[in-house]
Amino acid sequence: MPEPEDFDPTRTEPRLPARLRRLAVALAVAIGLLGVVGTIFVIEPASWLERFDLDGERTVPAALSSLLLAASAAALLPLVRRRVGIAAILFAALLTFAALDEAVEIHERIEGDVDRDWQLLYLPGFAATAALWLVVLGRLPQEGPSRLLFVGSGAAWVAAQLLEAVQWDDEGPRPAYSAMMVSEEMLEMAGSAALLLALLEAGIRARQTTAPSHAPLPPRRRRL
Repeated sequence: MPEPEDFDPTRTEPRLPARLRRLAVALAVAIGLLGVVGTIFVIEPASWLERFDLDGERTVPAALSSLLLAASAAALLPLVRRRVGIAAILFAALLTFAALDEAVEIHERIEGDVDRDWQLLYLPGFAATAALWLVVLGRLPQEGPSRLLFVGSGAAWVAAQLLEAVQWDDEGPRPAYSAMMVSEEMLEMAGSAALLLALLEAGIRARQTTAPSHAPLPPRRRRL
């Protein structure tokens, strides 16, 4: 049953509604466990842990990343008519593509086919994403934590992409590759989780502010 605080449009402190706090805890635990198991696999590779390889494809961490991005795309849809408009549709489309990319290894295949760094090939998409990200940020509610979470999500993803860019040199993986890879994958999952929470909170607040008032009618005056 929803808590009363979830329906208080006057709440301005940077605090998530109770149900989203529970989701945040669950996501933090799941991402933390995947990070621990993935690190164990890096130190001592074992066949029974292959499904938790942070650097692998079609693994549990990749599936969680894809699911978080797809859920974030869906969480944008309630904002289309209320606040964000066409930017929400375009941003949701990019998130859907990113989720599909995580699931079926699109950028790895393109990189292998053309023998070019996929990050260079994706630069136009990164630029479009950044522009839409700024538009969506400007239209999120100023009340509550959605903007803070949204900015944290973007920072985590930028840091992850920078780490991926420096993991390799012309001769192959750098000496600190494993540490950078684990950090990169954890930042991606954390960023996607923060994005989902930001958009869910913004959607809840948008529904609150547009919901019809249920204030009681004033008592009828008796005729003399």
